[in-house]
Formats: sequence, structure tokens, C-alpha cells
Amino acid sequence: MQPIIEGFSIPDNPQAFAGLKASTVSRLPEIAIFTGPNGGGKTRLLKIIAGQAPNYQQWLVRSQHLDDLRRVHSSILARTSIPRANPEQELAHVNRQIAQVEQEVSSLINFQYREIATSPIALYFAPSITDFTDPARLTFAQAAGFLNQGGTIRNISGSFANTLLTVQSLVSNYLISRSEESEFPKGESAELKRKFEGLRELIAALLGMDITWTAGPAISIGGTPLGAISNTFSQGQKWLLHFATNAYADITLDDSILLCLDEPELHLHPAALNQILDILRRTLSHGQILIATHSIPLIAHVGYENTWFVSQGRISYAGRNPETVINGLVGGAAGVGKLRDLLSEPDSAAISRFALESLINPKVVAARSSDPQARQILDSLRAKRDELGRTIRVLDYGAGKGRLLDIAEDEMGGELPSLFDYYAFDPSRENAEICRAAIARVYGSADGKYFGNKSGIAEAIAGQRFDVVVLCNVVHEISPLDWQEEFSFIRTLLNEDGVVLIVEDSLLPHGEHAHGEGFVIASTEALRLLFAVKSQEATMMTTARISYSDTPDRLMCVSIPAKFLSQISRETVQSALTYIKQHASQRIQEIRASGDASFRAGLQHALYLHQFANSTFALKRLT
Repeated sequence: MQPIIEGFSIPDNPQAFAGLKASTVSRLPEIAIFTGPNGGGKTRLLKIIAGQAPNYQQWLVRSQHLDDLRRVHSSILARTSIPRANPEQELAHVNRQIAQVEQEVSSLINFQYREIATSPIALYFAPSITDFTDPARLTFAQAAGFLNQGGTIRNISGSFANTLLTVQSLVSNYLISRSEESEFPKGESAELKRKFEGLRELIAALLGMDITWTAGPAISIGGTPLGAISNTFSQGQKWLLHFATNAYADITLDDSILLCLDEPELHLHPAALNQILDILRRTLSHGQILIATHSIPLIAHVGYENTWFVSQGRISYAGRNPETVINGLVGGAAGVGKLRDLLSEPDSAAISRFALESLINPKVVAARSSDPQARQILDSLRAKRDELGRTIRVLDYGAGKGRLLDIAEDEMGGELPSLFDYYAFDPSRENAEICRAAIARVYGSADGKYFGNKSGIAEAIAGQRFDVVVLCNVVHEISPLDWQEEFSFIRTLLNEDGVVLIVEDSLLPHGEHAHGEGFVIASTEALRLLFAVKSQEATMMTTARISYSDTPDRLMCVSIPAKFLSQISRETVQSALTYIKQHASQRIQEIRASGDASFRAGLQHALYLHQFANSTFALKRLT
């Protein structure tokens, strides 16, 4: 699965959005949870998204139209264009147009789409268990029409009674298309076969049952005739059959499908619902699922980091504060206390998750708007450009998908090339094409600007060294055993007045298995020791820290002059690791003494436990 919508902004217009307040949601995952109290706005949000999301780039078109009208308005006021016979009348006409388009824009959600070729198909689904209509009660002609329901936006909630009719029509038409007397065109026959096989496969996956038939045709699912299913299947089985039939009978799995599920836990066992989501995650190659729910098991399965809280029409990210969600769903502290008796403590859950993630290779982060780390880097690059008085040469060391360049382009546009001449290095081939495409978009070509190995850098620069080498969230992914070799190499790439820019999240939110020692985060003081910077020289290392996610000074950006990189040695690596180990030990004791058993405290506890262990392993291997 890949997210169709990466984020959205709702303007300040509660009347147009059924009471929803102005909100911005970013970094939507492939499956996103919206939870909160009854009447908070979850269902309204899903319905509005399902209604507007398929209108691909509608907000952008209207906004561009509005900008054009405002330019015309300014031109009239400035009288810079061709003289007009009646400028007052023309101005009034433009003002009316502006007011109309402003009203239109204020009633539209601004969606940030992933790059997709066509408008997504939006399906809104709210389970409502009723009796299935027996296909035997209708003629074939009456039943056949149910296969042709469609459209770009579909509310499939109200067609529960027609589930078996859809199965009857699909299977019957498929069987007819296979006969020698079939009048179906070849293309339609192939499409019917594909739809039937897709539905059959999904029913088998969801229900563990097959579609079979005998002469007539008399169709059965799991050996149960269609006419007997209403009285035989459980409520959960009916839900699964209804969902599978209506969601997939007339769309392809290659479509961009936006599924909006409203309280899908109704009539379903939690484990069955989790299984459905796992199957959808594997099956929908271009799909995304937005879920409104009160189900704690479902939230736990999808992940609290993928959860937003909707209350009184306002949407807020709850992934870093799951206690808000839990309190809201179980009735406050008393309910949480009872839930704790049944489940593990939040801090224990955080430690367990972090420990599991620490066995997994790190993921490459794509660019997103309002990226604080990228803005830290851009501020530092501007300062270096101003210091040198010219365009600077920058090497993005461990560039990944070209996140830094994407953010810089978004913020600076055509002015970007005048700030810096960008080059990228990343030994992994996984994201090479994405990064090269970003470079070509800005500079016209990526030739000579993207390197997959170190030797290629030295050959390409031909004596023209870099002013800045940027390592954004990279140092902790380099084994401490390789720090000396890595930074010694970087020194050869820098001008004498160049700097290395090290950017790190001091409170890594997820565990990583980046190398043999896991990961090791070096603080500013650890970097001072690593590069043997004397106390009286420390002012030459400039450090910028900003708060993030309610944590003061969390994001660190350290600029280190090139000359200090020559001072790294085996002994300085040991000094830095010793400091990291001692600091981690101190923080572990402080957290344990605080008595804080929150999720946030659990994450920090897990982080410093791993810092302590990983630095200990590294020191042992160095000696």
C-alpha cells in the first residue's frame, strides 16, 4: 500500500464543513485512525473526505484562479494595463468573482496528494447488518443491474441487502461469457473473468470459503446456497461478505482506492477486523484506508503513531500522546486503571516496541512540509553562503530520497541554485532514482551530481572541494568503529574553510538496527570529544537546538570546521563513546527515579538503555 493522501488542511469555515474546525493533518500513513468521543466529528470528517478527495487538485485549480483574479484586481487599481473605459464597473465585476471563488476555496479541503495518475475512487463504508435479499425472489434481468453500480464516489453502506444479488449477477454473467453461445464481446468476457476471480480470491481470503455452482446456476458460498446464507452465516461473516462484494465487484486492485471505514468494529470480532486490514494492506497496491473507530484493539493493531484524535470538530495528532486516546475511550483515569490491570503499562509497551524496532533496519524518510530539521540545515547553509559571499557547494552525505533538496526547492523555488550547488552521496541503490530525479528537476540533470560510491566523489570533484558536507540523521547509523575512517574521508572532500554539518534527533523516536552496534547518537559534547576540540576552541563549533514534539532542545544541528576532522583518532572515538555511555547511565537513573510511567518516559527509557548497551558493545570491540 501507498498513501494516496499525504495530508490535508481544513480551512476555517465550520458552516461548510459540518462543524469541523480549521485543522491540518500531515504525514498520513497507509492506514490512519481517527478516534474520539461520539459527536466529535469522525464520521463527518470521513464523509467530507470521501466526497472531496476524488476531485483531484480541485483546491489547487480554484486557488490558482483566485490568485489570477487578485492580480487582475491589482492591475486595475494600479492602472498599469491598457486604459479601460469603465474601470469602476470592471473592478466591481472582479470583486464579485473574487468573493465567489474565495467562498468556493473556503469550502474545499486542501489535499496533499502523492503523485497519482488519475483521481482516486473513494468508498465510504459504515456497517449496517440487515437481511440479505434472496436472489431467487428476483428475475435475472432485475438482478443483473446490481453489477453496474459505480461512479467515482461510492457510499457502499446502504447496499447490504443487495450483496447476494451482486454475487448472483457476477457469477451468472461470468458463466454465460464462458459458453459458446455467449454474445459478450471478447473484452467484456475477459473483464468479467478478472472480476469474478478477484471476488472469489477475496472471499476465500476473508472467509476461507469458495464460490461454487451447479447447473442452473445454483450458486453457493462455502457450500451454503445463496438463499440460505442469511440464516446460516454469522453477523461477522455477513459483514465480510458484504464488504468484499461491494468493495471489489466493480473496481480493480490497481485503482487508487481510498477506503473510508466508519466504525468497522461493529458486528466484527476484533481479530477478524485486524485480519481484514492485514489482507487489505497486502492486496491494495495503490490504496489507503482511513478509519473512524472507538476500538482500542484496532488502534493497537494499526499503531498509536498512526492515530489522530477528533473532538469538538478539531483534529489533533495523538501518536505521541496515546494517553489522550486511551483516557477518552475508557472513561478517564478509573478506566485506564482497569485497563492497566489487563494490559501492560504504557512505559512497558514503549520499551517493548522500541526494542523490537531495534532489530529492524532503519527506514528512509521522505520529504514533508514543515520539516524542522531541513529548515535547520537551510538556515546554516544561508549563513555559510553569506559568510563566503558566493554560491556554496554542498554534499548531502547519506542523501536517501533527496529529502533536503525537496524541502529546499519547496521553500526557495527558482532561488535555490543561487544558494547552493547540490551533490548527493548514498551507498544504497534503493532510492537512487528518486534522488536523481529530484536533482534533475532542480538542476536539469543529475549527471556528475549523484554518487553511489566514495571513489566516484573523488573522481568527479576534480579538486573542487565542498564548502559544506551535510549528515542529516546519518551519524547514528554509522558504526562507531568506522567513525575515524568516515570522517577522515569527509575531511578530504572539504575546503579549508569548509564545515561538516551534523544534524540529529537527540531523542530518536524509533529503534533502529543500523549496524553491528545498533545505533549510537552523539551529542554536542560527544562530538567535541570525538574531534578533540579543546574547551577554548568550542566556540568554533556552532550548535543550534530547537524544540520538537514538546521536548526542549531536541533537534540538534552542529557545524564543525573542517580542520577538527583531522584530529579524530581511535583514542578520541573511545573518549566520545565513554561519555555517551556515562550520560546514558545517568539518564536511565533519572528516569527510573522520576516515577513517571508514561509512554513518553518509556520511550526515553528504552532509548537510553540502548544507548548504554550499544556504546558498551562498541567500546568493547574497540579495545
